[in-house]
Amino acid sequence: GNYLRTLAPGLLAGDPGEFQFAAWRLGLAHPTGYPLYMMLGWIWQHSLALVGVNPATALNALSALCAAVAVALLYRLMWAWLPGGLSLRRLT
Repeated sequence: GNYLRTLAPGLLAGDPGEFQFAAWRLGLAHPTGYPLYMMLGWIWQHSLALVGVNPATALNALSALCAAVAVALLYRLMWAWLPGGLSLRRLT
């Protein structure tokens, strides 16, 4: 929700812009090239382009989705590994 509401609406400068172009062309951004992200980005951008979404915005949405999944996985790992799960009492 919040990730998509605060999403950059288009082309960005620097590395994000380089990634947006590289994923569209199925190229490599710069060493190490991020091959899995570029392949996912190519599929994601071209799929959303079929319904009229700007390719730069599409890759920004993929980045937001990846960030949300990473946060959810981190939460689940912490829940599984910490004795008693997560609790605010443990933090005070």
